[in-house]
Amino acid sequence: MAYSTKLKYGINPHNGNASMRMSKKGYPIEILNGNPGTVNLLEALRGIGLVAEIDKTFDMPAAAALKHKNAAGAAIGLPLDDVYKNIYFCADKKLTQLAAAYLRAEGTDPKSAYGGTTCLSRTIDVPTALEMKKRVIDVVVAPGYEPEALEILKKKKESRMVIIQYDPKYELPPQHTINEGDVEFTFDRDNYKVTNELLEDVVGAPLTENETRDLKLGAVIAKYTKSNKTIYTIDGQTAGVMPGQMSRVDSIRWAGEKSIMWLLRQSEEVQNIKPIADKLSKSMYDKIQLQTQIVETFLNGKTKTEKRVMIKDVMENRKWDSFRATTCGFLPFVDNITEAYNNCVGSILYPKAPSKGIRFPEISEEAKKVGIKLCLFPYRLFRED
Repeated sequence: MAYSTKLKYGINPHNGNASMRMSKKGYPIEILNGNPGTVNLLEALRGIGLVAEIDKTFDMPAAAALKHKNAAGAAIGLPLDDVYKNIYFCADKKLTQLAAAYLRAEGTDPKSAYGGTTCLSRTIDVPTALEMKKRVIDVVVAPGYEPEALEILKKKKESRMVIIQYDPKYELPPQHTINEGDVEFTFDRDNYKVTNELLEDVVGAPLTENETRDLKLGAVIAKYTKSNKTIYTIDGQTAGVMPGQMSRVDSIRWAGEKSIMWLLRQSEEVQNIKPIADKLSKSMYDKIQLQTQIVETFLNGKTKTEKRVMIKDVMENRKWDSFRATTCGFLPFVDNITEAYNNCVGSILYPKAPSKGIRFPEISEEAKKVGIKLCLFPYRLFRED
């Protein structure tokens, strides 16, 4: 028996007669605060699956910041060092794993995450709620809330925050459905688990432990992100995500630009402006804008070679070697490798084409020449909704 409820409107305010319907009684979510719209609920439901799978894959708290159903950032709860705490404006704070995952996810691309949906895989604690209180979030989604944490979020100043609790036992149905007009498409869901064994077909040197972790994270995120997409990951979090592009090489380029912005926020020059930013404004968005403006000044007029030198310098200071990139289809041309190299990518996960593709010899030769490892994934990672 179908179960349905009315909504205030559809995707846009003029889309009336809106409702949400399930094929069986009982939704996997409960609204604890606020009045969600259709987009809020679509993002919440997409994010629940994403953070739940990341958590299961790594057995760690996970977080994702979503906008228009795509992750602007996602992460696992690795500890934050002083540099992270500075750029995420949480210095000298004692943070739980969940709070660290949240700050990493939101901090990937805070301009894109602004006013979006934040999903977490574990019960929200007080440290996480206090960090959320400082930022502009329309919707927060979690499997539970500590009582004090829930009150902090409900009392957020000038907030109409939608607070949603989901059933952690809920599992997506085995069949995936997409509607286009009166036509319904149904097919088996991507239910495979992203394991180390799926990342063993590598052209080049074997993947390091950290590369494996970060490419696995990228592969999980790709399952929930609209194609064409490229996801740059490093240190257990996203550095830049570019979904929904018609051109794969453009997706690689623009995800790289976002990742460079994220990385250069960690340069000494940006680190040194934190006291100034704190004095200039209490607004988190204003502080992030100042970081962005400084990085844009650094990059202005720089050649690709000069940019790469800047990127490598910050990478070395952070004791990292390179970004890892995940994309959803096979690489059709060498320019994909060139673009990835310009953005300091050291390994790329992409689905292998039948017979590896007609241009695979020249692509693999170029990758070998510039030192990029190619991880040939056994599943294509397209997502069209």
